[in-house]
Amino acid sequence: MTYLLKTESTSAVDPATVAGNNVIPFYTWNDTGNALLKRRNATNTDWEIICPLLPNASFQNDGSNYDIIVGGSNVGSFTPDGIRADNIKGQNLLINGNFRIWQRASSSTINGYGSNDRWLDIHGGTTKTVSRELFTLGQTDVPDNPVFYSRTVIGTPSGTPANDIVIKQQRVEGVNTASGKTVALSFWAKSDQSLDIGVSFFQSFGAGGSPSAPVYLIDPQIFTLSPNWEKYSGTFSIPSVSGKVLGTSGTDSLGLIFSLCTGSTYNNNYTPVGNQTGTIDLAQVKLEISSVPTPWVEPSLHAQLFDCMRYYEQGTFVYVWYNAIGSGTGNMQPYAARKRASPTLTWTSVTNSNVTNPGLATTGIEGIQETGSLTAAGTGQHAGTYYANAEI
Repeated sequence: MTYLLKTESTSAVDPATVAGNNVIPFYTWNDTGNALLKRRNATNTDWEIICPLLPNASFQNDGSNYDIIVGGSNVGSFTPDGIRADNIKGQNLLINGNFRIWQRASSSTINGYGSNDRWLDIHGGTTKTVSRELFTLGQTDVPDNPVFYSRTVIGTPSGTPANDIVIKQQRVEGVNTASGKTVALSFWAKSDQSLDIGVSFFQSFGAGGSPSAPVYLIDPQIFTLSPNWEKYSGTFSIPSVSGKVLGTSGTDSLGLIFSLCTGSTYNNNYTPVGNQTGTIDLAQVKLEISSVPTPWVEPSLHAQLFDCMRYYEQGTFVYVWYNAIGSGTGNMQPYAARKRASPTLTWTSVTNSNVTNPGLATTGIEGIQETGSLTAAGTGQHAGTYYANAEI
C-alpha cells in the first residue's frame, strides 16, 4: 500500500483544474498519479513537490506525533492534524553538501582540509587538484539552481600504483549518528570519461583513553559515472555502536567516503574502484536517516556558513590601545561562531606597531586574545589574519 498524509485533496487529477475546488496558497494534494505529495505555492500559481508518497508505510503514535515507518526505519513524523512536525524532505546530515562555502581557498592540491569546507580531500602516491567550479547561470541539468560544484582532477599513477589513493570524505560529528539505522545518500555527479566512484562509511570512536578500533568499509557500493550530470542514490546500513568504547578526545564521528582512486593496498578500508585518472564533479550531496532518498533542500547561505564556522573560521583582527611602556595587552575578540572544541590557532601579521612579541592565544571555544606588550608608552597596533581550526 501507499501511505497518504492528511491533505485537502487525494487524486490523480490536478485539483486546480477541477471546477468548484477552492485551491488556495499552501493547499496540499496527494498526487496519486505521480506518487508525490504536493503543496500549492504562496502565489497560488503552481505546485511544489514536498516529497514522494511513501510505499509500504505505516505509522506509530509516540504520544504527540505520528512517526512514519518505512522498512522498519523512522523516516519522519506528522502531527494528528496532518501538518509535518519535522522537515518532510529529510534533514541533511552533511554540512556544505552543495559546496557553497570555500573559506580556505577556491582550489587546493594539499592533502587534507584545503578548499571546500567540511570536506577532507586525501591523496597519496598520485596527486589531485580540488577546485570550485561555477554552474552556468540558468542551466537545467542539475535542478534547484545550484551555484557551485566540486571538481577533483586525479593525477597520473605513481611508480607504485598499489599505493595510490584519492578519496573525498566528510566526518559527521558523533559516531552514534545513525547507529543501527538505514541511511539514504543522493548526489549529482559527472566525469570526463566513464569512471567509477565508490561510496562507503566508517565509524571512528575518537582518540584518547582506550577507544574501540575504527570500523571501515561499511556497506560499500560502486556507481559508474558518465560525462553528463546524473543523480545517483543508494541506501546503506550503519552498524550499531552498542558495546563500543569512546575515546576521550571528543573526535568520534561517522564518516562518508567517496573513493575516486584506490590502489590495492587500500582495499580493506575504502570501496575498491582501482587506479583511475580523470576528472570527477560532485554536487548536491545529501545524507539522511531514511530508507527513501528525498529531494534536495537548499539551506540558507548564512546558516551554512555558520555551521561551517563551528569547525573552521578565518578572519581579521585589529588591536589598537594606549598604555604605558611594558604594559600587557589582553584584548579579547569573540569568534563569529563558537567552535566544536578549542581550536588550533594560527595567525599572520599584517601590521605591527610599537608591540613587543605580538601574538594571539585562543580562549577556548569562544574567541582569541592578543598577547604581547607595548614597546614604548603611547599607542600600539597589531593587525592581521587568524585561522581557527576545530575540524574532526
